[in-house]
Amino acid sequence: IAIVPLTALGILSWRRTQVKHSMTAAAGLAGKRLPSFELCSPAHGGCAPVESYTAGHPAVLIFTRPGCPFCDAQIRELREIAPDGVRLLPVVVATRDVARHVAEQYRPLMSLWDGQDAFRTTLVGTAVPLTIVVDHDGMVRHASIGQQSRAVLGNALRTALAGVMSDR
Repeated sequence: IAIVPLTALGILSWRRTQVKHSMTAAAGLAGKRLPSFELCSPAHGGCAPVESYTAGHPAVLIFTRPGCPFCDAQIRELREIAPDGVRLLPVVVATRDVARHVAEQYRPLMSLWDGQDAFRTTLVGTAVPLTIVVDHDGMVRHASIGQQSRAVLGNALRTALAGVMSDR
């Protein structure tokens, strides 16, 4: 009987360590160019460099898992506050079949699938939602783990758009 609580405590401790590691990795992205990795279409499976989805436009990549209520809430919030011209790109971290199903709930947004495992290998992610805001030049202006407030997301979007506005 005592084994179950000790096992649960061990799992919780391990999970906290994983989330802390992800938060540190996410914070290390800000102010740098978005690393190069490929994302795939859940519909046809074809993969392309992330830059093909973000080049020349401010964009928000939201790495999500099926059934994650915090991910869904983050995407809803971003849909409400993102100005025109910002690409919202949900990226499903799951199998292709699951990603295809999840993509339906995010329509009309173009959902992508992490078919190359960039979330874990390139971005060192273990917790979702992982939200990455990039400006039109591909510089990461905000990266965070977990659901963020409207104020934090709004500030990240304004920062990403600042370069676009100053170019006009």
